[in-house]
Amino acid sequence: MVILGPSQAEMAHQTDEYCRVDRIAEATTLFNDLIKDWNGTA
Repeated sequence: MVILGPSQAEMAHQTDEYCRVDRIAEATTLFNDLIKDWNGTA
């Protein structure tokens, strides 16, 4: 299993879970790169 996202793992599914805005941009780039790699379009 892989847990991958912009938030901190220990905060997942907590009432006060939050994510820094700059981490969202980083995660978007990472996810796009992963999709391109999996599709062989990187």
